[in-house]
Amino acid sequence: MYGNVHPEQQVVILWQEITINCYSSSSVRWKKNGKILSKGPDRTISNKLTILYAKYSDAGTYECKGHREDNQVFTAKAEVLVAGSITGYFLNLLYITKSDLDYDSSRILPGSVKKYVGESITLTCQSDGEAIWYYNTQGKPPKTISIFSGDTYSIIIANKKHEGYYFCYGKYEASDELFLARVKVIIIGKICNY
Repeated sequence: MYGNVHPEQQVVILWQEITINCYSSSSVRWKKNGKILSKGPDRTISNKLTILYAKYSDAGTYECKGHREDNQVFTAKAEVLVAGSITGYFLNLLYITKSDLDYDSSRILPGSVKKYVGESITLTCQSDGEAIWYYNTQGKPPKTISIFSGDTYSIIIANKKHEGYYFCYGKYEASDELFLARVKVIIIGKICNY
């Protein structure tokens, strides 16, 4: 049935896709927080609005204006919240690549980790402000959602699934420059069942 949007409310995790459908018998016009939206490198606009990588700045009230079957004009609204724990100066991290930001592994302690199964691991990111942690097994700069935010990331009982690369994005003291630090975690041994 024409004259509404779906979903009317959604919570999206940082960097995931936002999709809102506007059910109209004709093309529609989209607004966000009262301002007209246009297409962009990560945003497509038609009767379906798609934002490929949600940022905190994408949270807000989206409005579509279209026509019902009887050609009456309607306006429908959708609320979008972007969830995660990340501070303002990290908003553009999605666009940072390895060539833009070199690793500064002196910012993460310890510099390398080799632990036995069952031991605990504590990683510290030396950031002026909240650090954002990521994990993957390839060692490439992350393009996924964060696993944790805060200066210290801890694993209480390590096992083989914790093996891989841990990254932290942070901010240097007394500047707005960002850094990316990486440490490889190796887990030795396996759990024995007696």
